[in-house]
Amino acid sequence: MALTCFGVALAAMGKQKAPGKAYRRGLTVFELFERFPDEASARRWFEGVRWANGRYCGHCGSTNTREVPHEKPMP
Repeated sequence: MALTCFGVALAAMGKQKAPGKAYRRGLTVFELFERFPDEASARRWFEGVRWANGRYCGHCGSTNTREVPHEKPMP
């Protein structure tokens, strides 16, 4: 059995199907703006999820990182 499509392989084995768009639960735009009213709150959440154990370089793993001093906000 090919492992190219995991959902199809599970369906062929008689197990559950992979969730489609109708089964996904996400945020509405309203919920998104309630959760992240500004860019700073979104950034704090994202960095907390991405770097739960401290900030590090995703390429080399170095912990010698710094914030960009004059970053431009996203449009």
